[in-house]
Amino acid sequence: MWNKGGPKGDPIPYKLPELLAAQEAPVFICEGEKDADNLNAWGLIATTNSGGAGNWHQALDQWFAGRTVYVLADNDEPGRKHAERVAYHLGGKAAQTKVIDLPGLPPKGDVTDWIAAGGKPCELLTLCHSLPDARSITQALPSTVLERPSAKDQRPSPSPIHQSKAANYGHRNQAARRRWDFDEPQDHVVAKRWIMKGLLARGETSGWIAPPKAGKSALVGDLCVAVAAGQNWRGKRSKERCAVVYFALERGDLVRRRLIATMRRDGITTLPIRLVAGNPDFATPHGITAIINEINEASTHFGLSVGLIVFDTYAKLIAANGGDEDKASDQAALLAKISEVNLEVDCHVALIGHTGKDQSKGPRGSNAFGGNYDFEVRIKGEDHRTASIVEANDAPEGVLTTFTMEGFELGRDEDGDPIDIGIVARDAPAQADAQEAGLAQRKLSPSQRIAFEALCEAINEAGELQPGNPRIPAGQRAVNEDLWRQYAYKRSISNATQDAKLKAFTRAVEALLASHHVSTWDGFYWVNRGQS
Repeated sequence: MWNKGGPKGDPIPYKLPELLAAQEAPVFICEGEKDADNLNAWGLIATTNSGGAGNWHQALDQWFAGRTVYVLADNDEPGRKHAERVAYHLGGKAAQTKVIDLPGLPPKGDVTDWIAAGGKPCELLTLCHSLPDARSITQALPSTVLERPSAKDQRPSPSPIHQSKAANYGHRNQAARRRWDFDEPQDHVVAKRWIMKGLLARGETSGWIAPPKAGKSALVGDLCVAVAAGQNWRGKRSKERCAVVYFALERGDLVRRRLIATMRRDGITTLPIRLVAGNPDFATPHGITAIINEINEASTHFGLSVGLIVFDTYAKLIAANGGDEDKASDQAALLAKISEVNLEVDCHVALIGHTGKDQSKGPRGSNAFGGNYDFEVRIKGEDHRTASIVEANDAPEGVLTTFTMEGFELGRDEDGDPIDIGIVARDAPAQADAQEAGLAQRKLSPSQRIAFEALCEAINEAGELQPGNPRIPAGQRAVNEDLWRQYAYKRSISNATQDAKLKAFTRAVEALLASHHVSTWDGFYWVNRGQS
């Protein structure tokens, strides 16, 4: 129990009940109860230790395991040492720890003084989000790691991307490093910091890959609107409403019209989305700093942390920075710079790219691209398209969503003609079919689930209407068994012999028909509507 001036009994953090009640919120550690109370009045979760500076007790560490922690340093030597001591203690336990030096503090000033001088919650959150992890500040890296490469180690005639890497191997790179020590028991679970649960997490990178005109930019734009609105998206649950910064390296006007159309279609007037048309400069240290400043300024402008950054397209990005997408070294150099930026701003980075001539082989150019993100979303199909997660590091692979495009009229031009734009339709066809069928895929066996998803994909990509067949519902597209089986085999319904594959498929079809998930007539199969 906490009495005025400190707890009675074993050391505990100030305002412990509030700390425990908000497990997903970041925690602010101050030097004193008054400071914590002032931040709590803003609706933030703030605490302190008893005894003031220099009295952090190891027993307090346990309460911050797996949390994001911001340590606010008082503006004097004891305050700074205390903040660094707290950060050091929590370095192996908290998910992330940052030491915050508030700007403009008088000597011996603290967060209460900063608030009295006009400091605002959004300014504090933006400052906290933009600074590097404290572990890279409090624990110096070995000098051998920080030395710049010698001349003999440099490649001859490096591209601008490589020149940037050599020229900028200094202060910001050191500050952006994140470190964890494992010389103490790791007895807590460090969860991903989800923005859209099961899809987008802070600190990760994804690739959205498709042929030209396949809807990849439209699908990512639709996702941006959901992130900025704090809405669920195609079965994925929103965990954090975030601002979005979208770098459009091509067709910026088209991206703008599409975002406006999606917002109007959904009845949304304003959103924290910043669209930046042009070529971001990753080839110089100044350019990288400008990108980081753009993102941080967007956070300040919206009063909301940026959580999603989009680069559209990756091919234009590497070309604009003097690289060649066919060269693994150029790919790796640019991707390292993107990672450097993300270490600074701590967002999810979505890279939109093209497939090569053989779409099954993934992204165009060197395979270094595909090896540097956490998962890839590959889109295929024409009228009815399927987006599938492939090449995922630690996430389930399979169909993410199915979708179609629909027209939306933005208005009329000076001649009175409609201004039409194609956007992602609100409902995903296969997912809608599944929901109307009362599908609970967790109740299906693995082979049944693979067969069902294979049917959805086959219908979306190659299904045809059967107007002359009265037993098939009007407007219902269907596929024959041979095509369904091909899609099921492609999804590896069994890894054994051809005979075993056929048996697994046949049993799955029989189970799906018996459970009324699927219906058939005259050799054609479709997903049921309105049956359970």
